Amino acid sequence: MNSSLYKNLVRRLIELRRHMLPEQFSPIGDYEENIRDQALGFRVLAHAEIEHYLEDLAVSTIEDALKSWDQTGQPNHVMVSFLASYQSGWITEEGQQSPFSSSSRTKPKEKF
Repeated sequence: MNSSLYKNLVRRLIELRRHMLPEQFSPIGDYEENIRDQALGFRVLAHAEIEHYLEDLAVSTIEDALKSWDQTGQPNHVMVSFLASYQSGWITEEGQQSPFSSSSRTKPKEKF
């Protein structure tokens, strides 16, 4: 786990909570409409922050695996897992092949 990314996530969630949620919660959940809207906004933004963290963590993990490969010349479990999932694909509801489909890819090593 990249601790700096995690610390940034926690810091951002604390900021959002401070800016968007009431200091004291109502024991019976009686809030004005604007407070309820802010709580919904907090939920959306918190979700986005968590998603951003996971995406950054994935990129960092793959970059570290690539550096290790460059240094040692040996594949590792992160690279193997990434390349295995890279070959997956599906057909969209419109019947078109997804851009993630293996048949739409060329030169996977260069794109890795």
